[in-house]
Formats: sequence, structure tokens, C-alpha cells
Amino acid sequence: MTYKIAQTEPSEMTTAELFSELDGFKQLAVEVTERLSAILCELRARREPHAFFSHPVLRFFESIAGKTLDAEAAILLANAPMIKAIKNLPVKQQLPIAQGQEVPVASISDTGELTTERMPIFRMGPDVLKRVFSDSGIRSVPSQAEMIRAAGRITRIGMITVLKDEGVFKVGNQKLTPDEVHRAALQLGYSLVLTRDVSAKAG
Repeated sequence: MTYKIAQTEPSEMTTAELFSELDGFKQLAVEVTERLSAILCELRARREPHAFFSHPVLRFFESIAGKTLDAEAAILLANAPMIKAIKNLPVKQQLPIAQGQEVPVASISDTGELTTERMPIFRMGPDVLKRVFSDSGIRSVPSQAEMIRAAGRITRIGMITVLKDEGVFKVGNQKLTPDEVHRAALQLGYSLVLTRDVSAKAG
């Protein structure tokens, strides 16, 4: 397909002409991205380096070349975390989401009330992206809510993970009870007063 770049000043063009030219460039961008992805696949097979391997869109060259990732959707998102979020969805679902189709997002209020908001992917932060999109599709609202509740049962303080359900601390691969931490602190000359705050118990 041959593309011709208009030389007319945009200010002298009609809105319809502007959109028509944009549509042409969009199609060109899709075709170029698909071709670049095929070339990058071959370069990777030959173990040749190229800066495009780190490009936020072209880093997904294998999925684009394999037709499991819609090139236009990837171009519209132009954001690696967002592309990663949609790349395992059925191809026919990817472009509508990249164009702003809203999906249900769960949230839980301070009083424990579950609410649902429909939100475009562009408004989602990293945590919401991971919660809404999975390797097998878009998570249901109940599944999202369970992830929120589960996250509330784990607290990380530096290198220490507090597992509230188990009532223990985890440092590396080792789990320690509050009593063990207390006895260890005594060896350093510290005295800890252990009391149970029922309001802090998860669940």
C-alpha cells in the first residue's frame, strides 16, 4: 500500500480531511509495527541486538508477530504495563479496551462495603491493573474483592512480612512467632510488651 503525505497546512484542511489523514497514518503505523515485529523475531533468532527490543511497544514483538496481540491496541496504549495487562485477552477484546471501553473495577470502603466502578484502562494504576487483568482474562468483581481482602491480611515492613492470618512474621523464608521475636529482642537488651489488638486482626 502506498501512502502520500499531504503538503497542505492542517489549518487549511477540513475536519473530515484531518481525520482521513490520521486514519491513513494509523493504518501505516499498524503495518510498520507488524513488519518491525516480524523482523525483530528474526533478529532474536539470530541472537542479534537492537534497541527496539526495549521499546515500550515493540518489546512485545513476539505477541504482535504471532497475532496474539493487536498491533493497533498496543500502539494506542503505548505503555508496557497496560499492554502486558491486555495481551492475554482474546484479540477481539484488546482493541475496544485500548480505545477506552470501561471494565468493572472492585473497591472496598473503610466500612467493608464492596462497590463497583466502571473504569477505562487509562485510569488504572499498577495495582488496579494487576487486580483487574489476569493471564486468563478480566477478573470478576468478587475475585477482585478477594484479592483486596487478601492484600489487607499481609503487611510488609522493610524486609519483614506480617502474615496476619497466621499470626507470624516472615523474614526471608523463615517464619517467626511474636514470642520468638520477643525473646530475640531480649538478647539485644530490648524489652517488648506483647498485647493483642483485636481491631488489627484481619478478616
